[in-house]
Order: sequence, then structure tokens, then C-alpha cells
Amino acid sequence: MGNVSLEDIKKLREQLGTGMVDTKNALEEAGGDV
Repeated sequence: MGNVSLEDIKKLREQLGTGMVDTKNALEEAGGDV
């Protein structure tokens, strides 16, 4: 997962309704900053 935690991905997915891969990629691009 790199520097992005699974919990952060789950939280953001719930908020945005995006897919797992898209959410993970967005978080990695943002440096994990939710």
C-alpha cells in the first residue's frame, strides 16, 4: 500500500463513493493527506 493506510482508503471511499484503486492512487498522489 505504500505510505497510504487501508483505513484511510476505506474512509475516503465512504465519503466519495470511488473505487479502491482510484482512491488509493489519489491518496498516494496527495501524499496521504486526506
